[in-house]
Amino acid sequence: GPALGGGLEWAMWCDYRICTDSPSTKMGLPEVKLGLLPGFGGTQNLPALVGVQAGLDMMLTGKDVRADKAKKMGLVDLVVAPQSLEKVAIETAEGLAAGTVKKSRPKKKSLVNRIIEDTPPGQYVMWNKVKQMVDKNSGGHYPAPYAIVDCVKFGLANPGDAKFKHEREEFAKLAATKESDALIGIFDGMNQMKKPSVTADPLSVKKVAVMGAGLMGAGIAQVTAEKGYQVLLKDRDDASLGRGISYMTDNWDKKLKRKRMTKYQHNINSSRVVPLSDQTESWKRHFAGADLVI
Repeated sequence: GPALGGGLEWAMWCDYRICTDSPSTKMGLPEVKLGLLPGFGGTQNLPALVGVQAGLDMMLTGKDVRADKAKKMGLVDLVVAPQSLEKVAIETAEGLAAGTVKKSRPKKKSLVNRIIEDTPPGQYVMWNKVKQMVDKNSGGHYPAPYAIVDCVKFGLANPGDAKFKHEREEFAKLAATKESDALIGIFDGMNQMKKPSVTADPLSVKKVAVMGAGLMGAGIAQVTAEKGYQVLLKDRDDASLGRGISYMTDNWDKKLKRKRMTKYQHNINSSRVVPLSDQTESWKRHFAGADLVI
């Protein structure tokens, strides 16, 4: 499942990190989206684990990473199937206690990253680029990104416990700003909008029919299939229908290539879509069994 904000910060204090390859697994520090900074050691522990550049990228954008990328960048030590997580976690904890499993170590930096992050000339260029990016993205109107950069800089210059005290102080300052208050208000409002306001019992929907296999229709069909529904996708002729199917397949191929989807999931999604056209004599009978038509 997701480890965002405090969940990931807690994990980064641990000696070893294991996650699953479940599609719901994602990790990130999205505090900047609320006008805040990671206040539980995140601005110090994340750069120490994955490098300054990768850490800043995650914290300044608030984006999350999936299991495969987290392993590659050194954020987690092991990726397992959900069914194996408990067993592997117990075995690893016992190994750490017995000394047969080594504690997690920061990812080894490449030569280029060592030059950029660990030498005065490289750091000078890096911080200038970071400031340019923050200025461009924030327009100078949001204090949180600047405070995050300041905390990381302070931590590199002060390797003792003072860096964590500085982080806490900066967090408290941001929490009192009008920018943070406004961003948290937007976040709460968006979450409220996601909650249905009706009290009627929802209808059971298992099969969804989509009329039109153009860009919009194919996109709806793709998302619907990914959510586990059976999909009837119809267009006027086989050529138009084929373009819609190709659109979905190409998108799933890209996800597969980027390791955002397994081959099994790719095949399951494809199997949920039934292509229909005016040339399909049984299309009306298929649509008669649909629970929802879009």
